[in-house]
Amino acid sequence: MTLRGGSRLERAALFAGVLLIALLTYYFPGHTYLHQDTQIYVPMFERIWDPSVLAKDLSATRPHTTFTIYDETALALRYLTGQSFRTVLIGEQFVFRAAGILGIYFIAVALGLEFLPALSVAAVCSLGAVITGPAVLAMEYEPTPRAFAMGLILLALGLAFRESWVQSSMAAGLGFLYHAPTSLVFLLLLLAWLIWKRNFRALIPLAAMLGILILAVVFQAGETEPHPFFTTLDPVLEQLQRMRASYNWVSLWGAGLIGQYVIFFALVMLALWRLKPARGVWFLGGLAVLGLLSIPLSYVLMEGLKWSLMAQVQPGRATLFITETALILAAVCGVRAGLAGGVFESGAWLFFVFLLPQQNRLWGDPQMLREVLVAAGLAAAAAALLRIRRQPLLPLFATLSFFLLPALGGVKNYPVVRTPSLDDLSTFARLHTPKDAVFLFPQALKGLAPGMFRADSYRCVYVDWKTGGQVNYFRDLGIEWWKRWRETMQSGVADPNPDRYRSLGIDFIVLKTGSELPGGTEVYRNAQYVVYATRKASTSAREGTDD
Repeated sequence: MTLRGGSRLERAALFAGVLLIALLTYYFPGHTYLHQDTQIYVPMFERIWDPSVLAKDLSATRPHTTFTIYDETALALRYLTGQSFRTVLIGEQFVFRAAGILGIYFIAVALGLEFLPALSVAAVCSLGAVITGPAVLAMEYEPTPRAFAMGLILLALGLAFRESWVQSSMAAGLGFLYHAPTSLVFLLLLLAWLIWKRNFRALIPLAAMLGILILAVVFQAGETEPHPFFTTLDPVLEQLQRMRASYNWVSLWGAGLIGQYVIFFALVMLALWRLKPARGVWFLGGLAVLGLLSIPLSYVLMEGLKWSLMAQVQPGRATLFITETALILAAVCGVRAGLAGGVFESGAWLFFVFLLPQQNRLWGDPQMLREVLVAAGLAAAAAALLRIRRQPLLPLFATLSFFLLPALGGVKNYPVVRTPSLDDLSTFARLHTPKDAVFLFPQALKGLAPGMFRADSYRCVYVDWKTGGQVNYFRDLGIEWWKRWRETMQSGVADPNPDRYRSLGIDFIVLKTGSELPGGTEVYRNAQYVVYATRKASTSAREGTDD
């Protein structure tokens, strides 16, 4: 069944299935907000929306969203709907997750599966995987540009399998507008194919998307800053990036991890040989080949030539496509083998599919035995269902996998950071401190609480670990961030002298309840945090002007 040829009932069933899978992914592998890069993006958006806030914040005043429509769409949706950035970003995340799931379904159908088996493949491939080394995810938890682009690229790949070239070009182009580095690998393959086939009509959407990107750059809202495209990394910046953004430096991944991607690549090649697909082999094989080549390419460009732009392009993250194609092809091979009566072959392929969401390394995991047993059990059960040809049970089993994997495997993809005390602290700051107030969490070390506080309270944070991720973009920001970090955060211990904080322009110190700042003035306390003013209470605790 396909969208073009199916009845209304079949199309409704497909969309219902895709939406159900997308909802299940919010439970597992899950979703987060202000845990990762949204800690940086949301304050940037809030400052564009209201220039009176976060004027002294190191991250919010140095936006790097010029070459993406991520900010324009978020701002437009907030304006049109009247909802918060959190609501509109999570809404976009759901839409693009569903788009990616639909793309996987199209691939499975093109590789010979019927409706229910293909939908089951889309479901189990949505269980996600951690891509160790480049530090990305097959199913991103946060509503970030990379997450949106990945969903669109999977949709574009599925449309290419259907030979819907104009629609594939549109989806890939839109993905490029959201996050060019993630989309570039597939886009290169699509361009080569369309030019080879002289399908110039399908190139029109790509040209249109490029025009939109140019307009977005010209009319970029808020503060902008030039990006150093053709400079080399100096020793100081290289040292900072190796320390703070080690995922970009493939020499730091280790031979074992690189060997893992070679194994995944071999798995892709074996699956392609086993399936012998008439359509799509160019794209699946090409994605895996370019993903593997990205490792030496990253080493040459980043570590050999020290080209500063590569810190933003992050070519090593194309290894994501090795894992993603291996996951999709293993699921298709497993289902096809099971339906053909090959129980052992089916179990072997599906073992990989159920193992990958539980761990990010093939070896060295202390929970390896438990994870192997869980994957083997789920793979055996799925293979048995396929062997007896109980197709209606396949989607049910795939649905149960979203609950069985975290329950049996003990998988916890991210910590619970947000607490009522942190929310109350943010509310206090938003309502009872001036808009230009600057806060510091000297005991937080690499914790996420300062970034959550910044986004929720619209108040500046002097320095936090997450802001350091922008060393990939701006040299002077990286140097300033490192200077602030060493002065105030590196030890994880608060300086008892508030005068030093005051001299740095810091107005409030946030400590764990039970800690004290002898020379400070306590202005707020709850079960988890106590806030001290470095200045007189009469000036530091005046009420803010926004609610």
